[in-house]
Amino acid sequence: MLIACKYEEIHVSPIVDFVDITDNTYTKDQILKMEFKILQGLDYDITFPTVYRFIERYHSLSEASPEVFMLACYLSELCLIEVKMNKWLPSRIASSCLYLSKKMMRQAQPWPKDLQSVTDLTEKNVRECAREICVLINLANTKKVFEPIFNKYSTSRHLRVATIPVKIREEAATTNSMSVSQSQRE
Repeated sequence: MLIACKYEEIHVSPIVDFVDITDNTYTKDQILKMEFKILQGLDYDITFPTVYRFIERYHSLSEASPEVFMLACYLSELCLIEVKMNKWLPSRIASSCLYLSKKMMRQAQPWPKDLQSVTDLTEKNVRECAREICVLINLANTKKVFEPIFNKYSTSRHLRVATIPVKIREEAATTNSMSVSQSQRE
C-alpha cells in the first residue's frame, strides 16, 4: 500500500499513518523493510510506458493540432477496452492512433519521415494496427461498452472529437482507406 501510495498520490501519507492503519501490528521499521523486499523482488520494475505517454511524445514531435492529440487519445482509450488490442505494443497503438487521427483530420502527411525514424515504423507497419482501430471507431457509438468513452470525448472539454463523422469504406479491412464526410471538411 505504501509503494502504491508513493507512486499514485501527490501527497504521500507519513509512514505512521500506515502503522495506525495496521493497528500497530507492524512498526515503521517493519513496513520499510517489507517495502524494500517487495521492490527488490520486483527488481524495482514497477512501471512501464503507457500509450498516453507515447502519444504525448509523438504528438510533440509531429507538431499536430490539439484536435489531433485529443482524437488520438480518444482512439487509444477505445483500444484499452478491446482485448484483442493487447497484442500490440503501447508504442504501436500510439503510433496508429496518431496516424489515424491525422488521416481523419485530413492532414497532408499523416506519418512523416521524422516520426518514422523515431518509431522505426513505416506507414505500412502503422496501418496494420490502424485497421483494427477503424473497427473500434465504427463500434464506438453503438456498442454499450464504449459508451462512456464516446460520451466523454463528445464533450466540449475533449473538443467533441468522438462526434467527428467518419466513414470507413468497406475496403478498409485490406487497404485502410478512409474518408471524412463532407460535413467535417466544412
